[in-house]
Amino acid sequence: MRFIKLLTTAFVFALATSVTQAQTAPSLVLNLGPAGFNCGRMSTPTYCWGIPVAAADDDGITNGSIWIDQSSNGGGFILFLSNFEGLGQAQIVNTPFQPLSTQGGSLTYTFAGNDGETGKPYSGVLKLTYTTYYSAGGGGRGGAAAGWRYIVNGGSISVTE
Repeated sequence: MRFIKLLTTAFVFALATSVTQAQTAPSLVLNLGPAGFNCGRMSTPTYCWGIPVAAADDDGITNGSIWIDQSSNGGGFILFLSNFEGLGQAQIVNTPFQPLSTQGGSLTYTFAGNDGETGKPYSGVLKLTYTTYYSAGGGGRGGAAAGWRYIVNGGSISVTE
């Protein structure tokens, strides 16, 4: 009987440890909604500010946003705005420059950074799909100029610590 109790205690401890380890990296999702997220004018370098994301971890669900800025030499950054989930700023790494196409398409970014709360390194992959449209521009004072715009309408994000 003592052996079974000891075995049960060891199993519960192992289960608790594995659950704790699984919760160290938040589970992130793009939170785009049915209409997607309008990044505005297509640009080189690729730039999009405010893409909504959500995280589910042991503290519940947290909403935030990210900023992508990739230069034409392939460098750049992904900033988790307001230090979302402690991730701060990550550098885009091993990702060649990907110009936007007026036909729509997909973009994939590999990134790496250090957790702003723990200092631990992390890495991740952000995949985006997008569509485009041409805007003839707004009229009057302060109206937007004509040009191609792009909307992020799908994708995924993963972070590994």
